[in-house]
Amino acid sequence: LQESMIAGGLRILAAPVLDHDVIPVGAISIVRLMSYSSHEEMRARAVEPVLAAARSIARALEASGSTVLSLG
Repeated sequence: LQESMIAGGLRILAAPVLDHDVIPVGAISIVRLMSYSSHEEMRARAVEPVLAAARSIARALEASGSTVLSLG
């Protein structure tokens, strides 16, 4: 969880999507206006759902047989 250094007033939370070898193959993130919630509130409400989403994406990639993401 970090406050944006590029665009002021934003709070950003990101989590890596890891393959079965624990190598990052992607990421998921959310952004919220700082005026809508405190750092502590966003941490309490959003960290676990974002981590769960990253794990779910990783499982879906593995189930589909994907081990490496292609940009092309």
